[in-house]
Amino acid sequence: MDDSKLHPGAVTVNPITLEIIKGALRAAQAETEALLERTAMSDVIREKKDFFTGFFDPDGKLVAATPAPLFAHIVQPIFKYYAAETMRPGDLYWYNDCYASDGGVSHLNDQVFAAPVFVDGKLSAFSQSWAHFTDIGGMPEVIGLSGAGRVVPPGDPGKLAAAIVEFARARNELPDLGRRARSCYRQHFTPERMTENYLALYRACAGMRPEEV
Repeated sequence: MDDSKLHPGAVTVNPITLEIIKGALRAAQAETEALLERTAMSDVIREKKDFFTGFFDPDGKLVAATPAPLFAHIVQPIFKYYAAETMRPGDLYWYNDCYASDGGVSHLNDQVFAAPVFVDGKLSAFSQSWAHFTDIGGMPEVIGLSGAGRVVPPGDPGKLAAAIVEFARARNELPDLGRRARSCYRQHFTPERMTENYLALYRACAGMRPEEV
């Protein structure tokens, strides 16, 4: 039956054409995966495959992507700070903010890059990738957000540039970051200390009534 009769205004798509377009999109997306994997300097990306690439529609809805779970939207958080009508060809949006993405980014190491795609001057899609960078940030419980780098507000490229320059010049801070991380590790995360903490937790749970656990 013609779907246009059931849904007035709907566009009927030839299933063969649909499969061809679907295959072309998947092939192009697979090429982005191969390119990212081949050019990555990180073994986490090359060996562990901790990355994701995808194509999204103008509203940030997923069209084709790496077969991996997403815990929230990846492109749509950008619209909170940059309206679609302000985007221009050549723009590139880069973020790793766990909170601003509502969980789309699980930790600071996951760097998200999204580029708007224009056809005849009209925003038509987004090409996006994220990958795990081993030398950026860290687990919050290890060194804390303030100890991992600089936090700058979105939408202010001047402050971002200033933070990058400041951090690049402050080479004397790098040993401090390492010392803080090692100190925190010795206090909380050595095998002996973690064993002690887990045993204390189990004992505490075993000594509590079920309704208190």
